[in-house]
Amino acid sequence: MASSKFNLVQLGHQTALGTAVDPTIEIPMKAAYEDKRQVHTAEWDSGNWTPTTIVAQVASETAFTLEGTAFFEMMPVLLSSGLANVTASGTPPAAIHTYVVSPSAIGVPTPLTALVGTVGMTGTSGTPFVTGPMIKLKDLYLKTLTLSGNINDKAVMCKAEFFGTTYDAGTSNAGFPQIVLGTLPTLEMINALKGVLKIDDTTAVGWAWSAESTFSCALLDWEWTLDTGIEPAWCLTDNVTTWSALKYTSPSCEFKPVFRTSSVNYALVKAKADALTYQDMQLLIAGSTADRSLTINMTGLWDTIPTVHDEQDGEVVMKPTFRCQTPHTVTSAWHWLTVITKSLHVWA
Repeated sequence: MASSKFNLVQLGHQTALGTAVDPTIEIPMKAAYEDKRQVHTAEWDSGNWTPTTIVAQVASETAFTLEGTAFFEMMPVLLSSGLANVTASGTPPAAIHTYVVSPSAIGVPTPLTALVGTVGMTGTSGTPFVTGPMIKLKDLYLKTLTLSGNINDKAVMCKAEFFGTTYDAGTSNAGFPQIVLGTLPTLEMINALKGVLKIDDTTAVGWAWSAESTFSCALLDWEWTLDTGIEPAWCLTDNVTTWSALKYTSPSCEFKPVFRTSSVNYALVKAKADALTYQDMQLLIAGSTADRSLTINMTGLWDTIPTVHDEQDGEVVMKPTFRCQTPHTVTSAWHWLTVITKSLHVWA
């Protein structure tokens, strides 16, 4: 059963896998979920004229997607459920969450509980959202996160895909009431036009972001996609009815920018790609004040032979792909990906 465009979403950080909580974080994004339970019917002949069947649920899983505008304050909520439940350094304002991603070891993410519904439900007292058919999803882990920016739309858009264990429609399928949260905390949208891209060659002694070269023009379009590399432990081949742990495969991260072709950008991209030069790249998006920012530090390679003669909106542009990889030439301070968020809140 698939549902989409649900615009009443609340999330809560669980303390452990398998134990749902009352969601306390209101999410200003659209939601979609899918109840992926599997039911099997075993037919058998009991010697009666009427065939007899046995029906049983053989698997339980849910899929959940959040899609909408990206906010600085929402990034830790999503990343903590897919990378690691890190402790913020500093206090609001300027609470900093740092996520260091390594393909060699899984982090310790915190699963989420979600309540999903829509506007228009009214309780017996006439107060909106007091009761209604909200459904509960638990043990939600972030599988993929995609951020995208466009020079025309200005704002950064976000799509987060999760997997979870169970779908719960409440007692007798009556639904769950909305948790009363009060005033939504201050949020700020992430402006794509404020993104600054810097790059430099990776050195043998590891990564450093202080002396990188800045691209000479604003990004026209870009998309950053992270696959956390986690899956349900029974997924694919384990053939178990339910899952109660995570399986770690390997994370992947790609950055696909579009920017104007120039001699400077040619040297920063095409020449480096042809030479198979590993590079450290930083995408920094600042907020309206110093208390908010999103920093994505990546080590990797440009896609093989990116074109330098493509046309978009009447301009000659480059459309390469940067993939996170760790060079074998590094002798210390190995790096793959680090995501740093600075915002006004520390979510409980």
